Amino acid sequence: STLAAMLPLSRFLLALSLAVCVAAQGLTFTRLSDPNAATQPPARAEAAIGYEAGSNRLFVFGGQTDSGPQSDTWAFLFASNTWQQLNPATAPPARFSMVYGMQSSNLVIATGEGVGGKFFNDVWRFDGTTWTELVPSAGSAPRVRYGAIGGVFHNGGKYMFVSHGFASQRFSDTFRFDLDTLVWERVSAGTNPYNPNHPHARCILGTAMVGPEEFVFHGGCASGGGTGGPCPAFDSWHFNGGVFNQMDDVPAPSTRNAMAYIGNDKAVLYGGKQKHAQVLQVEQSEANEVDVLSYKRGSWSRKRVALGTAGAVLPRRTAHNMISVTAPLQANGAVMFGGQDLGSGQRLNDVWLLAGDPDQTDSISGKQSWVSTAVLHALFMYIGWGVLLQGGAFIARYLRARDPWWFKTHRLVQSLGLIFTLVGLGFAFASVQSKHLSFAHGAIGLVVMILGLQQPINAYFRPHKEADKPITRRRYLWQLLHRNSGRLALVLALINISLGLFMIVAPRGVWITWFVQLGLLVVVYVVFELRRAGCFARTDVV
Repeated sequence: STLAAMLPLSRFLLALSLAVCVAAQGLTFTRLSDPNAATQPPARAEAAIGYEAGSNRLFVFGGQTDSGPQSDTWAFLFASNTWQQLNPATAPPARFSMVYGMQSSNLVIATGEGVGGKFFNDVWRFDGTTWTELVPSAGSAPRVRYGAIGGVFHNGGKYMFVSHGFASQRFSDTFRFDLDTLVWERVSAGTNPYNPNHPHARCILGTAMVGPEEFVFHGGCASGGGTGGPCPAFDSWHFNGGVFNQMDDVPAPSTRNAMAYIGNDKAVLYGGKQKHAQVLQVEQSEANEVDVLSYKRGSWSRKRVALGTAGAVLPRRTAHNMISVTAPLQANGAVMFGGQDLGSGQRLNDVWLLAGDPDQTDSISGKQSWVSTAVLHALFMYIGWGVLLQGGAFIARYLRARDPWWFKTHRLVQSLGLIFTLVGLGFAFASVQSKHLSFAHGAIGLVVMILGLQQPINAYFRPHKEADKPITRRRYLWQLLHRNSGRLALVLALINISLGLFMIVAPRGVWITWFVQLGLLVVVYVVFELRRAGCFARTDVV
């Protein structure tokens, strides 16, 4: 009887231990869709998806297939892990690369790119049966665009956020659309490409809504469309209360990645294209690697995810979708759909569930290493214009009394400086995706290089000064041109280095160090100018 009385207790303890084991399980990717199913949507990238908890299904709309942008609507039924094509009477125009999210049981989409390169700024809502266009009642809608970020928070969000993106230019502004009153409101006017306190214009990147008016994002393409920033970008940002705050830059630079909120103040980043023309070398993420963001602390951690489906292959991918899910499917989890296989280039239509505890997941130490042409451009231009050419000009102005040493050293240092700048110029052309003169840093840089390259040509054809004779008019005019064009180039170069560090979103410590060096350089110039003017001449003491 004692043994019989203990059986319920033992069963309870066993159930409790199993529950603890399940709760403590690390992040796991489990494939839910059958690759051999008779009914399934055509493989696609950059669709819109949303999890509807009431019917426990995933909505999928549009995206880019091998035949172009689509306007079809599908549902994945998690109870049976099967696909069902929905046939609403009306649908939004075909498109891909949209902003999307779930408002209660409704899938909401906005923006995107359609057939023939047409861009959109409309808003549509799908209730599981019918698509309805939400015509704004007031406010100014964002300009048409694709590759934007934002969405709707899955747990009680009333706003659709639209931020950044691209059409005829890259955008950095942010809007919200009240899904109840249908009113647009601009909450951030955006910024210029040199502001270190605001994310620069960019497109084609992943984002996760982590609160009703709060989202996070990483990477994207910030080059082209009127700007010359990094593509892919490596910075991460948190939008909250109308303010952007930059976070740690742990994940490798990428475009067309995907993010999702997984509860407990965390979001995950997965996939994306890391190898671009601007990237010379990158330690690419593994197929089962995710980056976990603790967004309230602004910190990232690299995790190696387990695979929960025997024999399933998880392709490394880009241009895929991720969305937060809840019970009954999975509390604090995410679903991933489709995209493009980075290995084969084939589009995908698979469905995966990401679930588990990030804190119980194996960590990957260190940051991913990468080298880009933009960083090398900055390095070579800094050495050339920020160190060598400044030093050569300093020697020519303040150490001329040490003849002929000063001239030989000046010529050597200036020659080395120009070699570095020419290499840096090559990296500049490799870095910018289009139109080098469409932004200030590029235009100023071209002027500086023209002024710099004409200096040795000017010096070669200089009228020589004859000993013990006054300088000729030709020599005087040459000196005016050579000295002042050189000084102008040096000043513009210092300005442009400053702009360039902001444009490539250099870490705060880098540009602070640069401005300290710049301040010291100005102080040294002032001291030597005063000394040259005789302000520090010695006086005899009687």
